Amino acid sequence: GGTARQDIDIRAAQSSFLEVLPDPQILFPGAGFATATRIAVGPGAAVMFSDAFLTHDPSHAGGIPQSYRSEIVITDLGSKRRAIDRVFLDRQSFASPS
Repeated sequence: GGTARQDIDIRAAQSSFLEVLPDPQILFPGAGFATATRIAVGPGAAVMFSDAFLTHDPSHAGGIPQSYRSEIVITDLGSKRRAIDRVFLDRQSFASPS
């Protein structure tokens, strides 16, 4: 009945290269999931990051997740925001045909 939470903090030093490409989160029927990612990037650094999910109903009964929330905030090392990406899907969003 609750929401699972994942927090990720990434810091890429000056002139570094970093890849963070985790497998997608798998959302089962009734699942609530929230993830917050903060990426701080130094001068000349490059970060490749992916955030993905998929749904799975093992009983094939038409079950859908409760919610999915994702926020990615990219800053420089001085905490100045450079980009923000936010996604929120509720039960109704999952139930709607694409």
